[in-house]
Amino acid sequence: MPVAGFDLTFSPVKSVSTLWALGRPARTEQTGSSPLSVVLGVHAAICRGA
Repeated sequence: MPVAGFDLTFSPVKSVSTLWALGRPARTEQTGSSPLSVVLGVHAAICRGA
């Protein structure tokens, strides 16, 4: 029985990776938490049926 689903891939642009790698600890923490915010926002939108 086929099951429909989603396969989403989230990748930050190269400049975000560079900021994370070369940034100060406060900037690294801020940059590192941003992708999680995006994933949680997209998940909420999908759950709402958007």
